[in-house]
Amino acid sequence: MNNDNNENNTQQNQGALAEGFSALTAHFMPDGALAKGLEQLAAMKDHVLQLDSALSQLAKTSGLSAAELKNITEEAFRMGDAAGESGAQALSCIASAHRAGYDIRQSMALAEEALKMS
Repeated sequence: MNNDNNENNTQQNQGALAEGFSALTAHFMPDGALAKGLEQLAAMKDHVLQLDSALSQLAKTSGLSAAELKNITEEAFRMGDAAGESGAQALSCIASAHRAGYDIRQSMALAEEALKMS
């Protein structure tokens, strides 16, 4: 019986806390700004993970130094901006071409063409 009372009290406290938090966010953050902010953070996390994956693939297959990877990343972001795509997408294209056997300059040229066509 005592255990049931504790569970009920816990549920009531959690419900009251959720209601209070909801009222607080409605007062200070109209129009769902908190939810939009959380969605933006989730999208940023996804973009960072995509970038990390593309860089990891390129680093594994190319044997480039950190400075060379930085230069290629900067160039990939310029390519992506010019083609209306993301830098992570450009890096992924470069890594795919490099895995297919092209050297890094050829891979970058092929990635640029692929981005233009997409």
